[in-house]
Amino acid sequence: MAKRMTVGRSHRTTVKHKLMNDLIGEEVGVVGNLHRVDRHVWLDLNAGDAVAEEGQSWRESCSPGIFAYHASRARKPVTVRLHEVDAAVYGSLLSRLAVQLPDLGYVRDGVTCWRIGSRVELRALHMDGRRAQADDVHRRDAVLVVHDPNSITDWAMRGTFAREIAARTEWFRSLSTLGCNVCGIKRAPLEKPGTLPFEDDPDLMSPAERKNWFRLIGTQQQDVPEKRDLLLAAIENDSSQWAYLIQTAVAGQWRQKTETRVRVAFARAGLTVDMAWLRQNPDHFERIKQNLFLTRRELREAANTPLPFGDLNVKAV
Repeated sequence: MAKRMTVGRSHRTTVKHKLMNDLIGEEVGVVGNLHRVDRHVWLDLNAGDAVAEEGQSWRESCSPGIFAYHASRARKPVTVRLHEVDAAVYGSLLSRLAVQLPDLGYVRDGVTCWRIGSRVELRALHMDGRRAQADDVHRRDAVLVVHDPNSITDWAMRGTFAREIAARTEWFRSLSTLGCNVCGIKRAPLEKPGTLPFEDDPDLMSPAERKNWFRLIGTQQQDVPEKRDLLLAAIENDSSQWAYLIQTAVAGQWRQKTETRVRVAFARAGLTVDMAWLRQNPDHFERIKQNLFLTRRELREAANTPLPFGDLNVKAV
């Protein structure tokens, strides 16, 4: 397997971590008051090396630190699983966890596991996020998935994953990041001969060329449960075209709260976002997706000539 793309950190990274902090903190607060939920299950599909941003605290500026901190403060039991596929990066992850976790009250239990009594279990797994397990999720678990690849070509959530979790529990939220032009990857051909087809089998899932990007998001659209919705939020005027895909509940004020969290987080860095909910505005959702995945020339051509996507664009359910 090719190594993950190396991407420099920027002001977008700080904002992304702020958004993660807010969403996970909200999860702790809300689930802590739900009598129908017994446990948090948090899955990080691209844990990385757990290195903090320069000048920032570890517990606020990398996803393993954010998860570990909030788990230590949760009122209900928490199971955290950190997935990292690259061997060298995984080694760094283990080293950082060994240094940082004791300060949060964790005690090491073996080579890859840390605990806080019987309430919190955190495991670091040398595993592709596309092979993350959901078979130990139960009906009274609240599942939160963070999926933060270095670019969309490092996508690490298999197409059936959301469906597998939804079959086991109704409590599910996720945050995926999409870097759609990191290092100029949109220069790749829309259709490149010889690339592998997109499949749910992790060994065959190859988002290496852009036509498959539509399938990647399409699988997320297909599997949105009835009481959930997808928010696609793209940073405006961003050369790397970073965007964020959030699946969350629709009851009450969840949509409004989620939109507000996204806008406020990015406004602090002087950034604005273009957002659309799949169920509420599928046409706007589709326009954002095309702006992210297509070049300017392709967008102009698409206005007059259908592009060869076939059945890749999945409409709102």
